[in-house]
Amino acid sequence: RMGGDVTGIDASEQNISVAEEHARGSSGGSGGTLQYMAMTTTELLEEEGDGRYDVVVCSEVLEHVTEVSGMVGELCRLVQPQGVLVISTINKTSLSYALGVVAAEQILGLVPRGTHDWNKFIDPEDLRRILHANGFRVPRLIGAAYNPVLDHWMVTPDTSVNYLLYATRHPA
Repeated sequence: RMGGDVTGIDASEQNISVAEEHARGSSGGSGGTLQYMAMTTTELLEEEGDGRYDVVVCSEVLEHVTEVSGMVGELCRLVQPQGVLVISTINKTSLSYALGVVAAEQILGLVPRGTHDWNKFIDPEDLRRILHANGFRVPRLIGAAYNPVLDHWMVTPDTSVNYLLYATRHPA
C-alpha cells in the first residue's frame, strides 16, 4: 500500500484465500503490487531463484516448522545481498509455554488447541546461531507482548515469550 511490490506466500491455499479476502477489503494504496501464492519457500526459490527480495518477512511461522535450520536457510537465500530478513516467533521458555500454549489455547481459546507445539519454539540465541551460519548477523532483537483485553500488540524489551529480530548479511 506504500508503493512496494509485495509477494505473500503460504503453503496453505486456505490461508492465501483469507489473505486475498483481507486485501480486497482494505483501502488502496499509492502504487505497487500485491500478489499471493500458495507455495513453500522451497517452491519459491525454485521459481524465482536466490537473492530476489529486498525484505523477507517470516512472521509467526517458525514455531510451526519441524526443520527450522532448513527453513531459515531458505529465507536467507531469498534475501538480496543488501536486503533484510525480519522474523517474529515464540521463544522456548516456561513462560512461553504457560502463555502461548496453556493460556492462549486451553484457557482463553485465542487459537485452536494443538496450534502450538512447545518443542518447536526456538530460543533467540539458537536462531541467531542459525542465521550466523547462513552469513547473517542480528543487529536488533526486541520483544513483543499481546494484551488480549485490548486486542493489541506492543513492543517490549522482554523477549521471554514473543520476539522479533531483523538480520542482515555479514559484510563481505
